[in-house]
Amino acid sequence: MTIDRPPISLEAISVKFGDFQALNDISLEFPRGKISGVLGPNGAGKTTLLRSILHLQAVSSGRILVLGTPRFDLDVLRHLGVSLHQPAIYSRLTVDENLQFHATIAGASRSDAKRLASRAIDRFDLRDIAQSRGAYLSFGERRRVDLARAIMNDPSIVILDEPTAGVDVMSVRAIRDILQSLASDGKTIVITTHEVNEAERLFEYVAIIHRGRLVSQGATRDISENSRIHIYDISVRSEVSLPESPAGLVARLVGQRQIEVRAHDDLAVARYIEALEVAGAGDCVVMKHQNRLEDAFVEIINRENRG
Repeated sequence: MTIDRPPISLEAISVKFGDFQALNDISLEFPRGKISGVLGPNGAGKTTLLRSILHLQAVSSGRILVLGTPRFDLDVLRHLGVSLHQPAIYSRLTVDENLQFHATIAGASRSDAKRLASRAIDRFDLRDIAQSRGAYLSFGERRRVDLARAIMNDPSIVILDEPTAGVDVMSVRAIRDILQSLASDGKTIVITTHEVNEAERLFEYVAIIHRGRLVSQGATRDISENSRIHIYDISVRSEVSLPESPAGLVARLVGQRQIEVRAHDDLAVARYIEALEVAGAGDCVVMKHQNRLEDAFVEIINRENRG
C-alpha cells in the first residue's frame, strides 16, 4: 500500500443512474492532516461522492484511490472511520454495548473493546447515556454515539456525512474540537455538509459541487477572499430613507441607524455614502467585513445557475 500519495484521490469519476448524471468527471485529492469539506446544496451529489469513495456506489467511469490503492479490502478498511447520515446504532443494545460490539468487529479483543468504548464515551461526553438502549436515544444522541463509534479505533481517515445535522450547539462545539484534534494528529478528515457557516468554522480545504459537477476547490480562506462581493456596515447619525442603490450594490436596513451594504467595490460604496449624506443621514461610519465563505458560495452557485 502506497502512503506517500494523498490519502484519497478521485480521478475523473462519474456516476450515472440511468439517464441521470449524479457525478460528472470529478477529480479531487484530500490531503493528510487537514479537515476537508465537500460543500453543496441539497441534491448536489455530496452523499453519492462519499458512497463512491467507500465503494458503496459503483462509479461509471474514473478511478478512486484510497491510501494509494484502487483495492478496497480489509487492509484499507482498518484505516477508515465512517459515519453516514443514518447512525449505525443497534436499538436493543446500550450505548456501551454498541461501542464494544463495533470495536470487536474491527478486531479488538474483549478487554480492548471495553477500554476503547469507555474512552469514546468519555471523549464524547456520553457517560450519562452509556447504559441507555439505542431505541431510547434522540437523533442527536444517536449521532454523537455514531461519531464516537467511527473514531474510537484511531483510524487514519475519517469520513463523515453531515456530522452536525440534528445535533445541539454544545455537542457541535465538542465535535468540532475533536475533529480539529484529529487533524492536528495527522488524520485525514473528509466531511460533507450544506451548512456553510459550519463549513467556514471547520474546513481548511473545501470542494464545492453543484448538480454533480466540481465548481470550485481550494483553501477555504482563498475561496472566501476570491468572492467579488464585499459586505459593509454603515452607521448613520440620523434616520433616513435609503437612496436608490447604484448598479452592483444592494443595501438594506438592519437597525434604525444601521445599513448593511453588499457591493463589488469600494467606489460604489463611496458613492452610496455620498447619496446617504445628501439625503440627510449626517456623518457615516463604515466598517468593511472580511469576506465570508457564505457569500462566495452563493456567488458561485448563482453563477452556475445562470450557466
